[in-house]
Amino acid sequence: MISAAQRIRLGVFLAVGSGLLLVVIGLVAGTKLLERWDEYTVRYRDVSVGGLEVGADVKYSGIWVGRVEDVRIDPEDVATVVVKLSVRDGTPIKEDAEASIVTMGITGIKAIEIRGGTQEAATVPPGSEIRAGVSALESITGRAEVVAEKLEQVLNNLIALTGEDNRDNFVDAVDNTARLMATLDTVITRNQASLERSVGNVEVLTAELADLVRTAGRVATAMDSLLCSPSLQHTVANLERVAEDLSEAEIRTLAADLSEAARQANLTFTRVDLTLLKSRQDILQSLESLREGMEYFNEFARLIAENPSLLLRAKPQEEILE
Repeated sequence: MISAAQRIRLGVFLAVGSGLLLVVIGLVAGTKLLERWDEYTVRYRDVSVGGLEVGADVKYSGIWVGRVEDVRIDPEDVATVVVKLSVRDGTPIKEDAEASIVTMGITGIKAIEIRGGTQEAATVPPGSEIRAGVSALESITGRAEVVAEKLEQVLNNLIALTGEDNRDNFVDAVDNTARLMATLDTVITRNQASLERSVGNVEVLTAELADLVRTAGRVATAMDSLLCSPSLQHTVANLERVAEDLSEAEIRTLAADLSEAARQANLTFTRVDLTLLKSRQDILQSLESLREGMEYFNEFARLIAENPSLLLRAKPQEEILE
């Protein structure tokens, strides 16, 4: 049998345990009851809120900040769903933030995710409305609809292009292109020799013109070297010095300077004449080559102007060069 002492100890244990349990429940409930919440509303128009239940989580940038208190249809607009939110007191919700409906995992349970918001934007006061955002599923669905519409347009265009009339036109165009390519290949094959001779004549003329340009370049280089030669510069310097000393020099000294300047000028002109004589043969040859090349080119242009078909049919070399 249970003694009186045991009964007393059991009663004391139950009383103490019950008291501690009540204290813990009171602390937890009191904390929840004393916690302050800010209420906001979100209005979703033409958006399905299936899976969003009362008590669902409200998150701000992935952090839990509150819960859904009520979900109801707006009596003034049946296409709008009004969702009432309770958010922890002091949560900074900005005017440019948006509340979107998101799916939690693979269970299909929905939650409210508040995204966006900049530090410069004003804070939405409690009791106000938060802008409704677009969920990821709706964004994907919208893009899929756009892609489907564009794909349908492409298919319609393909059907129109592959119609009976267009198909016949396409086949005719391919056949005409093939015949044209065959004709062009035949013409090129028949007149290949004539074209090669024409190209050869043009290459010869180009080479002669290049030789003339190189010869002219050498002459210009020789003239530049002559103009930059120390003797010519010395002569010019002497002339400048004579001009500067005219007012101060004596007649005898002036005559000597003039004689020296004349001698230097004579020497310079002699060297110029020798240089020109050396380059004369090159210049004459270049001019003769240029003349012959121009005659060839004029004759070639005359033949082409009189009979353009020479470019498309063979012609003896003697008639071209005649």
